[in-house]
Amino acid sequence: MTDTSARETRVIRVVVRTLLAVGAAALLVYPADWAVWRLRVALGGGMGTVEVSHFTVAELKGNKEDY
Repeated sequence: MTDTSARETRVIRVVVRTLLAVGAAALLVYPADWAVWRLRVALGGGMGTVEVSHFTVAELKGNKEDY
């Protein structure tokens, strides 16, 4: 095996291991986050409201406005 192909093999292994690690982390974190949210909803929280009172108006052709 040449030095270049050995280096390419190592790079591919690192990339694959990194992708697997990210996927495994997502598989562990998402259910934990969902469980915490469900617990908060069961205890009466976990949901909220946000009041928006600021609008941006853009003037369009023909004296029309877009919000």
